[in-house]
Amino acid sequence: ELIHGIPRALPVRRALMVIPLSGEYERALEATERAPKPQIDYFEAREEDGFEVDVNGLISSLPLGYDALYLSNPGFPTGILTSKEDLLRVLAQTERHHTWFILDETSLDFLEEQSLKEKVNSSSRLVILRSFSNFFALPGLRVGYLLGSREAVQKIRNIHPPRTVNALGQIAASESLQDQAHIRRTKDWMPKERERLAQGLRSIPGFVPYPGTANFLLVQLLPFLGIDGGELREGLLSREILIGDCRPYRPLGPDFIFIAVRTRRENNLLIKALRRIVGNLPSSRKASHSG
Repeated sequence: ELIHGIPRALPVRRALMVIPLSGEYERALEATERAPKPQIDYFEAREEDGFEVDVNGLISSLPLGYDALYLSNPGFPTGILTSKEDLLRVLAQTERHHTWFILDETSLDFLEEQSLKEKVNSSSRLVILRSFSNFFALPGLRVGYLLGSREAVQKIRNIHPPRTVNALGQIAASESLQDQAHIRRTKDWMPKERERLAQGLRSIPGFVPYPGTANFLLVQLLPFLGIDGGELREGLLSREILIGDCRPYRPLGPDFIFIAVRTRRENNLLIKALRRIVGNLPSSRKASHSG
């Protein structure tokens, strides 16, 4: 609701999206009733750069007349972090060119020191979206919040329907923020379990996990496997395991998947299932016979 409220509340005629990015932002712009529809341009975080954002190139694009810049940090579904120092450079340019900076920090809870949230009071153009779904495991309650200048928040509040979060969601969010023990445990546990999962994935021939910083990992499937992300997803669904298919996320394609970091037991089950699927692929059987 907040994502869809932004282009309805703020005058966005031309937007620049750093991709990969959640498709919800594009759908929100296309769903606006304003005529003409906003023009959307794209700035790719490229595979050859490890999906790191070319910040200098992005800054060079901002003088081209954009009303809004959309960027996720860390990237989704890449999990690749853009440093706070670099984002401050981007923020300075959006201020200079009067461009709204729509910054998605829904997966940044694990690296809170990298957030730009302390800049919202001094910036006239920064709008940050946060969520309770990832860090506090509350996806079903759909609880999130928006940070921005008084002017920006008021504009969005004016068009936002009241009471969109039910009482259960409000209670869960309030209690989550006060659970400092959970916050400390999670911040300590996540990097270790994420690296352990990455090691398990690297042990499977043809799987290349990227060095993410969130609670998920982007994984490339090398061509010799002979299976794409959609097919692998279907194979795991039959085992009641769900992974993310990257085909909807440009410029990612069928050779990429993303995997949530779960409990150690669940991660072990995933690795075991992946090894079985890969072991039954024609490419693996051919390799074993030739050996």
